[in-house]
Amino acid sequence: MRRLGVLLPAALAIYGAYVMWNALARMTYYNYARGAPGPGFLPFWLALGLIILGLILTIALGLIFISLQAFEYAHAYSAMNLKLTTGIYGTTFFMLTGFHGFHVTMGAIMLTVILIRCMAGHFRPDRHFAFEAVSWYWHFVDVVWLALFIFVYWI
Repeated sequence: MRRLGVLLPAALAIYGAYVMWNALARMTYYNYARGAPGPGFLPFWLALGLIILGLILTIALGLIFISLQAFEYAHAYSAMNLKLTTGIYGTTFFMLTGFHGFHVTMGAIMLTVILIRCMAGHFRPDRHFAFEAVSWYWHFVDVVWLALFIFVYWI
């Protein structure tokens, strides 16, 4: 059982990284799918359907990541006695990963708003800045996770 306690945080972090990067790949693909109609691009109605599906999957992956983080926090607190008051590692761990989790939550909320707007037909190939801005935000959150993954879990 002791071995599981050591292995669990690393496994959760690796799985969380996989989930976040999978969400990043989906967001990137569907962001390009919404390109203007023409040679090499999908028809607008098909691209919109793929974007809606991609947003649903990306939101689901973001929520899975938040769930994994909540499970990791519960495990760290109960099994490893890691708290904000434990020392510099506890403080750093909870502040960095908690701040990132907050931004993933905000990103999932923004993606949900974008999904609702997509379903309502608010975006066109020439008018989609809100979609683009949320996509940039989600990419930023993913890149930050890459840095956190390296510095919190590897180093």
